[in-house]
Amino acid sequence: MQSTSTIASRIKLLCSLGIDGQILVPALLRELHDVVPSVANTFLWLNKQYSITNIYDESPDAALYLFLSGYTAQLSNIYLLDDLCQFVEWFREMTNRRVWDREVKPFRLDRILSMSQWLVRNESLRMSPDLRSAILTEIELFPQYRELFGLFSECLVHGDLMPSNLLLDTQGRLHAVLDFDDAYVESALFEYTAIARGLCFSPDFKLEWRLFDQLHRNTERALGAISRNAFMFALRYTCFRFFVYISYGIHKWGSLGDGQLWLADLRKGRTLTTVVTLPNLHMREGAALE
Repeated sequence: MQSTSTIASRIKLLCSLGIDGQILVPALLRELHDVVPSVANTFLWLNKQYSITNIYDESPDAALYLFLSGYTAQLSNIYLLDDLCQFVEWFREMTNRRVWDREVKPFRLDRILSMSQWLVRNESLRMSPDLRSAILTEIELFPQYRELFGLFSECLVHGDLMPSNLLLDTQGRLHAVLDFDDAYVESALFEYTAIARGLCFSPDFKLEWRLFDQLHRNTERALGAISRNAFMFALRYTCFRFFVYISYGIHKWGSLGDGQLWLADLRKGRTLTTVVTLPNLHMREGAALE
């Protein structure tokens, strides 16, 4: 076996030749096998906004393409929703068997509520009166949001099942899930509404009812009874949650690369305010009924 310094020198040479990335990456990954023992590796290209723009996979039978945001209506299908729901159920089952480190913190509604209040109270932000009013309306709904999500047990969730974090095969079926950096403890209901946020809207931000209803059925099979309207109400919170989280990051930390996501979640949330009504919630064997 060659020494690490020899391999490092060869990798450095490869990277200094000015070779096109499509040619360089396969050779680079082959060299890395001697440093990091592995069967097959995947290389991702990212742009300045940290969105994936290309992928190379060493698996001989892998025919992958990226599921890009903006094409959800063309690529979303019932089978992909089913695949994702199976992943969520498997992930919940596997992670529930482990005792998690104390550093895995819960990401509860109170955190989003605090961010929302910061946004509307910060007079230095250039926020239109309509947007400020919309945020205040959502803040008033937090007791209902808290009650609804509280009907379901907490578990470790992926936290960001967006199209840009999915790899599909040539049949449009789920091949892999990426980016577990945002995994945290949350209501089990949240993961399903996160799927709806990413896959059940058309490019013009209209809800795709066929996909939404299939996802609702899958959610009921996994978690128990929840009315269609209550599930839509939960989705309304999830879109608002991501809007607030991204907007807070833009204003607090200058994360301008997420600007398009901020706009998308805002428009999805506004779509839902016209089709969802406040559900009547009550407890019955851990189910959310209307």
